[in-house]
Amino acid sequence: TVGVRDAPPPKKVSKKKRKLLMKRPFLACRGIVTELTETAFPATHHAPAVTAALLPCARTLAAVDDRPTWEPALHAAPSQLKHVFKGDTYKEALAVVDPVARAAPVVARILEVLRDDLGFSVTLAFAPRPEGGDLRTWARTSMYGEEVLIPQRVLGTSGKMRLALRKPETWRLSTDTDVDVSNFSPSEADGVVSYDVDALVVQGKTSRKRFAAFEDVHKRCVVVNGREVPSLNGDYSITLEDDLTARIGSSNVTIREMHPHALPLRSAYEVGNCTATKSDDGRVHVFSVASGSMYERLLRVMMGSVVLHASKPVTFWLLREFLSSTFLEDVPALERALEAQIRFPPAISWPEFLIDGEGAKIGIRDDLQRLVWASKLLFLDGLFHAHQRIVFVDADAVVVGDVAELLTLNLGMAPYAMAPFCSGENMNEATKGHRFWESGFWQNHLEPHNETYKISALFVVDISTFGMIGDGLRTTYQYMGPDANSLQNLDQD
Repeated sequence: TVGVRDAPPPKKVSKKKRKLLMKRPFLACRGIVTELTETAFPATHHAPAVTAALLPCARTLAAVDDRPTWEPALHAAPSQLKHVFKGDTYKEALAVVDPVARAAPVVARILEVLRDDLGFSVTLAFAPRPEGGDLRTWARTSMYGEEVLIPQRVLGTSGKMRLALRKPETWRLSTDTDVDVSNFSPSEADGVVSYDVDALVVQGKTSRKRFAAFEDVHKRCVVVNGREVPSLNGDYSITLEDDLTARIGSSNVTIREMHPHALPLRSAYEVGNCTATKSDDGRVHVFSVASGSMYERLLRVMMGSVVLHASKPVTFWLLREFLSSTFLEDVPALERALEAQIRFPPAISWPEFLIDGEGAKIGIRDDLQRLVWASKLLFLDGLFHAHQRIVFVDADAVVVGDVAELLTLNLGMAPYAMAPFCSGENMNEATKGHRFWESGFWQNHLEPHNETYKISALFVVDISTFGMIGDGLRTTYQYMGPDANSLQNLDQD
């Protein structure tokens, strides 16, 4: 990596060769070199963004020479870290780390284990990047599943915080706590938060390449336990519970590890064109996302307002991964009170091609709100493959009209329809000074095309048409997401 190379690879080097030159951190012990992968160290689910290789070396001094027998890879380490030791046996760990990198807490915990449990001598050097890093987060890695204590000095005395677990994308978690982990103050941080892995979300391949815009002319599917599962950019996701077994095509698949790799493309999985027909069941299917106690309270109000004015029976679809255990326990009682159905769509694993080199989701920037925005738009063709139309309503909205009217709205060939912000005589005077779309980039971008800036608090989606543009939408997002100046309002932009 950067700290151990004499010079960066030249720009003319191919991407494939450049990837080989950018060596991943590894362990070198008694001549056996092991990359720091999730197999060797599950805590490092993604490659740590350290600026030099982590080199814990267990070596025995040669009898004929009082100098240690360094592994060949150690010659690439900075000269100031090439110590010479005398003695019979010595174990040492050398690390050069960016202290504010995303992976710094992982590396720190590995070094603690090497020092305290394995008797290594640890040498640590800091190499911060010139552009700096995000100092708003505090992180701690649990190596053996031990509990993590958050000290009072981290909590402070004021402000709001969010507690999040960095986990493999294959884990579906349930949370057990009385603390509102999405939005709590220091005075409310009194209690225990426990996480349980209640299912694994495993990805599979329907192609040996990733489909971009309009390349997959016919939507590809696999049949999992009798249900058709569509491909998103060449990948599909299945949720495994209890015995971690599923029937894919004509093959029975059992997962026996907590960090499963993507299922390869196999003839036994019978990948083919999607054939399921979307039938009208006479209900209005309303999709929403809520995270945190406050939004869960607002969600209840929104659901009540929808049912009150709807002319057809309503089924609400909510993303389970954002909801608290308290809300999930209340679902049966809420269904009876509303006389409506509450369902949870199948989980979609965040695609690997939308994860950057540091293991972070592209465009999310460790912001829960941005993750909510992305989740409500990017994967609709996978979440609702069996439905004709879905109506999205924000959790903090109050509906005073009949959402069933949107089921017959003429969309033409548009995949979805969103409402424009009010303007002219209908404009809310209180919004003056905040209407950013009426100047600058958005004004210059929209006016020549006679278009208006839309709000994503309420929109209707034709799932069949969305399936035709979904791969292109996600590919466009992949290129726009890394730009910090892009997608400020992620879903609307």
